[in-house]
Parts: sequence; structure tokens; C-alpha cells
Amino acid sequence: MQQDFEGGVNLNGGPLVLKPVAGGGSQSVCVPEGLSTDVKFQLPTSNGAAGQQLTSDGAGNTSWTGGPRSQKATWPAADGATKTFVHNLGTEDVIVQCYDVNTRQTVEIQAQRADANTVQMTANSAPPASGWRVLIFAP
Repeated sequence: MQQDFEGGVNLNGGPLVLKPVAGGGSQSVCVPEGLSTDVKFQLPTSNGAAGQQLTSDGAGNTSWTGGPRSQKATWPAADGATKTFVHNLGTEDVIVQCYDVNTRQTVEIQAQRADANTVQMTANSAPPASGWRVLIFAP
């Protein structure tokens, strides 16, 4: 059955249940118990692209965003105790972590964000022959 509504629909006391035309399962949207204020979200005008996620601006407007991004690289022993990585993530808001490839133990480093695409890293010593793995994550 298809029903067109104008001006909005109010459902009291239960979830909004959506079922496909051909039958099968369903999906539901529920309002949390105890909600004391109205909450409204404006959905985007497109479907978004593969891998994108629905993000809110905190004011009820939603958009499709790329989600978290990351880069990984190897810090070879030959590069010494200081290394510059160009990550091209377009933000200084990055989390940097480094670990020993052989022991899988986290290596303590100092990371300085040079700009929105570059991190300068300094360790107490050069990496071992097997090198270190560097992970740069932009939430």
C-alpha cells in the first residue's frame, strides 16, 4: 500500500517501521524514552558516495563526509632519529603513533605538526634495522 502525506506525519507510541515492497526484513527508527525536547534532522539531498558517512553539524543539518582518513609509512633506520612525513590529509588535527615492526611495541616519539600535510617526528634514537611503522590518523 502506498500513501502520500503532506505536512508531516506524527507517530505516537511506536517506531517508524520501513519495509521493502518485495517483502523480507524491515528497518525501524525509534525515539529514545524520556526525550524532553524536539529533535529534527535535515537529511542531505543526495545518496552520498561509497564509504561516506552521515555527519551532523550539531544544529540538525546533515551531510555526507569522507570519514576518518589515515596514512602509514615505514621509518627506516637509515633516516636517523628525526623524520619528516608528508601525509596529505589536509589537517593539523592528526594523531601520530609509531611502533617497532619486530616487537610490535609502541615507540615514544615527539610529533610536531609543521602544517596541514606534514608531521616532523623525533625519537630518542634511530630505528633498528627493521625500521618502525608510523601511523597518522585524521579523525
